[in-house]
Amino acid sequence: MGYVFTARASGYLIGSITGGPLFDRFNGNALSGAFVLVTGACFIIIPFITNLWVMGIFFVCSGFSMGFMDTGGNVMMIWLHGEKVGPYLQALHSMFGVGAFLSPLIIGKLMHDLGDLEGMTWSYRIFGFLTVPISIWCFMRPRVTPRESDAAASHGWPERVVIFLTSFFLFVYVGAEVSAGGYLFSYAVLRNLAEETESALMTALYWGALTLGRIATIPASIYLSSRVLLSGNLIGCIISCVLWLIFEDSVAMLWIGCFMYGLAMSSTFPSAIHLAENYMSLTGRLASLLVFGASSGEMVIPLVTSFLFARAPLSLMWILLTTSVLGTGIFIGILWVGKFTKKKIRVEKMQDEEMPEMSDVDLGDEPPLTKLDEEF
Repeated sequence: MGYVFTARASGYLIGSITGGPLFDRFNGNALSGAFVLVTGACFIIIPFITNLWVMGIFFVCSGFSMGFMDTGGNVMMIWLHGEKVGPYLQALHSMFGVGAFLSPLIIGKLMHDLGDLEGMTWSYRIFGFLTVPISIWCFMRPRVTPRESDAAASHGWPERVVIFLTSFFLFVYVGAEVSAGGYLFSYAVLRNLAEETESALMTALYWGALTLGRIATIPASIYLSSRVLLSGNLIGCIISCVLWLIFEDSVAMLWIGCFMYGLAMSSTFPSAIHLAENYMSLTGRLASLLVFGASSGEMVIPLVTSFLFARAPLSLMWILLTTSVLGTGIFIGILWVGKFTKKKIRVEKMQDEEMPEMSDVDLGDEPPLTKLDEEF
């Protein structure tokens, strides 16, 4: 199983970095439709494969397609909605959570009714054939292109630093998100804080809170900026980790922390992308760098966590606290460097020009002096 997951993650990494430049040059909706079909074909074929190496190749292909579409979906959403993309990005990423919540229920039901092997086979078939109408819909959509001002925008050192910091931020965030979801179950069991059934419910609470938070952030992002949302996310993560460490033997605090941490992590990814878009015009190539950072963190940080967790389960909470504090530092760095980007300076200049000087404001004719005024 480790080989299979590594193969899929490797494909996702390659797809995320190579997909962006292709979306800059070709019809993104057509590319999405084609790679949706590739993903579906891999899902349908995989259950019939008996050779481990061949199976690994197909998981690499499916991971490549997912990384490719992840990059394209984010960048086309930004091209389509521009500065008002916030709620749409939140909606896009909330669907990831909905799928992660529903798919295990569907698979579990099929495995219960049909048996483990047959149920898993039909699960792959169903998800594979569901890609067909999605692919047709993508092919029918018109091409999405960046705005002319975005396409012609040049990037200096501040923009490059913002991209690097945002990519590093997503590296830390996604690594922490996956580590928490993967090790909270084992943490509760090994520290004798809960039985296996209760530990599984804690993990489900974490993912459920993350999905709930993403859905709730859709309307909230209409009124709140990405800077405000990220500030709340990071504060919530730090508070959750501190409470976990202070009350490390409390079962009740572990439950509360699972909900708080999942809720705090919910809107971080789309808000970080939106924040970067506020400071610069994102192209497919730049979006690839962001998704590449996220997918790298998904591989590296859980790997580091596994080595430390084997020695001391409490190290999980220290890792989550460290990533939260590190993410806060990177976030402050993005805000500071972002002040020097051309897009930020241009927006502030436009806002200053729209505000009239007091000397230019017509206050109307002065009222005639009354007899009382003349006396004074």
